[in-house]
Amino acid sequence: MAVGHVKGIGEIDADTKSKTLSIEYDPSEVTVEGVQEALAGIGHESTVLT
Repeated sequence: MAVGHVKGIGEIDADTKSKTLSIEYDPSEVTVEGVQEALAGIGHESTVLT
């Protein structure tokens, strides 16, 4: 499943130069771990930056 189709994930901004994503999400619908699992499911590692 594509990350943008996960319930609770809103806007996704990708910066190919820095190889980063900024993801807006609704914590009442999806956890940070859920976002990371969705990314892993499409073959991408992730690290949370605050």
